[in-house]
Amino acid sequence: MKLYVKQNINADDKQYLQLVTADVVKFLESNASYSPLILHGFSIGGYVWGECMVEMAKDMDRYRPIFERIVAQIWDSAADIPEIPIGFPKSVFPRNPMLQNALRKYTLYHLKTFHEQATIHYIRSSEIFHYTLVRAPALFLLSKNDPIGSESSNRSVRDAMESLGIKCTWKCWDRSAHVLHYKYHTEEYLDYLFKHLEDNHIGWRAERLRAKFRESQSVAIGLNWERRSRG
Repeated sequence: MKLYVKQNINADDKQYLQLVTADVVKFLESNASYSPLILHGFSIGGYVWGECMVEMAKDMDRYRPIFERIVAQIWDSAADIPEIPIGFPKSVFPRNPMLQNALRKYTLYHLKTFHEQATIHYIRSSEIFHYTLVRAPALFLLSKNDPIGSESSNRSVRDAMESLGIKCTWKCWDRSAHVLHYKYHTEEYLDYLFKHLEDNHIGWRAERLRAKFRESQSVAIGLNWERRSRG
């Protein structure tokens, strides 16, 4: 955040996000050899990808090959705009109902006041994220107690995708933390991830990931053993 402030860039600025979106789209178009593609988004990554799709939808003849290269999509703790006034205050002030209410009112005020400058873009991105241009199978990873990437908003996205004929896999833990499912449920997270990759004709990539994970685990164990030996 300090980096952006020093450059006079507001991290919430719609204009800045448009630059990010343009860079992502340009990168995908300029690197056609990067195939197949896997989407793995966290939290507002769903919103950012929605903005990318809004941009590419303006010229489908040009950008259709990008969508055809995507073979799998994974959404971890996806956050959607309708849930922000509810989940955001709870995550910032989990034990203070009074401050939750104050922040909720301010968030609603912000969304209403800056409707044309920002909110309308959030809504458009949310709509295209639900009724996505990507037809690749989707994996949803979330938890029931996450106030930001809520179960209800993710279910809404899943239902919309399934209505388009997209195969969806759903894993919702009873308790976890926003974008920290891998940390708290490592083995199960990896099982779902690798199974999703293997089911979508990229099993060789899954095997590589498994091998790298085992290697990193071995290195971590070795380093811990060395530290204890020195101690």
